[in-house]
Amino acid sequence: MGSALRFLVMLAVAVALSLALLLLITSRNLGDMGRGEVEARWLIMVVNQAPVARKVQAWWDGHPPLWVKRLAVVWHRARPLNWWWLPLLFVVVQVLVVRASRRRMRRL
Repeated sequence: MGSALRFLVMLAVAVALSLALLLLITSRNLGDMGRGEVEARWLIMVVNQAPVARKVQAWWDGHPPLWVKRLAVVWHRARPLNWWWLPLLFVVVQVLVVRASRRRMRRL
């Protein structure tokens, strides 16, 4: 049970870390969006009935604050579901690093 729980924790950390990095990189790539650009992109999302815009409007009663609109725009541009394999890559890298460190410890 310990190894299964450790794997689930490792997977949860990998999902959170990969999502945070994906949003950060997408936000950096969008540059410093001003209030007008955020509002324009938000309106385009609302007109096109983007799922993110509908969900945000449902949570914030149609008038979300600017920071929520900015996060929704970044989320929409990042398309996190297209990056489903990224947490698995993090888990594989972590497993390989742990195994390599254990081998080195055994040699010493």
